Order: sequence, then structure tokens, then C-alpha cells
Amino acid sequence: MLTELNNHKTSFFICPEDSCTGCTACMNVCSHAAISFIPDEEGFLHPSVDKGRCVNCGLCKSVCPVNTPVSRYLPEEVYSGWSNDGQVRLCSSSGGAFSAIAISILNQRGIVFGCTLNADLEAVHVGIERVEDLYRLQGSKYVQSRVEDSYKLAKQNLKTGRKVLFSGTPCQIAGLRSYLHKNYDNLCTVDIICHGVPSPKIFN
Repeated sequence: MLTELNNHKTSFFICPEDSCTGCTACMNVCSHAAISFIPDEEGFLHPSVDKGRCVNCGLCKSVCPVNTPVSRYLPEEVYSGWSNDGQVRLCSSSGGAFSAIAISILNQRGIVFGCTLNADLEAVHVGIERVEDLYRLQGSKYVQSRVEDSYKLAKQNLKTGRKVLFSGTPCQIAGLRSYLHKNYDNLCTVDIICHGVPSPKIFN
């Protein structure tokens, strides 16, 4: 079923409502700031297009990973692992593998994007540049984060040659890769194993 993005704004459709994952690639790619995300009656975020700002360029449709699915490959090799640092494991949910990768990137003057809980206990994506701030991204949040402008910030850093680690749900990583529109050798992504996310309304 297609959704009308907002009755009092515009009837411009980006993707089917029941397929939208809220990855926000469409919002990040819009140079006219015409797209925002609003919760539906169950609390899930969906795109809303401001007809006063929209120029009907179609970029939001083309960048949506639902409309242009990313390429899928079978894994060439599979490893299991955990951090050798006992303190890191205590602060982590799954053995600290993400933390070990993040520390490596940060030690190379890179930037790491991941999910944190803000002062209002809202799950949001942020970028960190110091190992001392890694605690903000550790541990499970049990709700999908708001990516905000993290795709844009990641791209800005990638274009300067800086190493970037981006962690998120599989649909968020798909959104990032579709938004970037090209591969970067200095990009490392970590997507968690996801069985579906609860509504932020229920989490609240």
C-alpha cells in the first residue's frame, strides 16, 4: 500500500508504506530540506515531504534502498570473535567485537558512527572521534535510532580520505550505501543481526 506522506503537505510517494524502514536516506539526500520524518499512529517514523520546498527532482526515490536494492553477496569468509579486554566485554553486549573495530579506527584518527541514548533516552546516531567516548555507542538499545544527518557527515569525512566506521541496523547500512552511491575504500560498516525493531512509541 502506498502512503500519502502527509495530508497537509503533499501526496508525493517515495516507497510503499509497508516497505519503508525509516533509514532516512531520502531526507539526507534532499538538498532542499523538504523531507522530515513523522511518527505514524504506532510510533514508526515515515517521510513527510513539504510541497513548498520540494522541486520534484526525484532524488529521494532514486536513493531509497527499497526502490533500488543494494547488491547482495554471499560471505566469502565468516569469523567469530570477541575483545581480549575484559573491561570492554563488560561494557558490551556481544563480546565487544564492535568496540575492538572502533578502537582500531579511532586510533587511526578515524570517526565512528553509532547509536546512543540522548538525555531524553531517545536513540539517535552520533559520530565520535575519541576512544574515551566509545562508551556512548556500546550496549544494546533495543530500538532503532534516528540517523539524523549522520549519512551526510560520514560522506564529508569519507571524501577527505578519513577512515569511517558506521554501525547500525541492516536497513540503515543499506540506506547509507545507497546514499553514498559509490564504494569507499576507507569505509567500514558493521550491521547488527536484526529481527525487526519495536516502535519508539512502545520504547518510550
